[in-house]
Amino acid sequence: MIDTLEAARRLLAEGRANPAIAMLERLAARSPARDDVLDLLAESNMRVSRFDSASRLLRPLIGARPGDVNRALLAAAALVRGGDDAAALAVIERLTRHAPSAQAGWMELSVLQRRLARFDEAIASARHAVALD
Repeated sequence: MIDTLEAARRLLAEGRANPAIAMLERLAARSPARDDVLDLLAESNMRVSRFDSASRLLRPLIGARPGDVNRALLAAAALVRGGDDAAALAVIERLTRHAPSAQAGWMELSVLQRRLARFDEAIASARHAVALD
């Protein structure tokens, strides 16, 4: 299984996301509880603009670990690219509640708030991020 995961990582690094997705989907079917497989499958889906698939894969993982900064940022990016800024904002707001010292989370929160014309909140979130530096 590790060889298959490494082979999928190599394919993704070579820019061959579709074969990596096929390989990872087979692996996920055999081992549905493997977070590393699901993370890589979500990243692969994002590379081929399958943002709904990526966010669908990441949502349960975020629920299990709401303070996981990288996973939350990846899920938010998938949601934004899929056109769901409000859902992305909810993911990042949850992240900042569970990981209040995550500067990247506060910066992303500021960006999303600005996109949604919540300017006062965006400024406050950016200031909070800078204060964490």
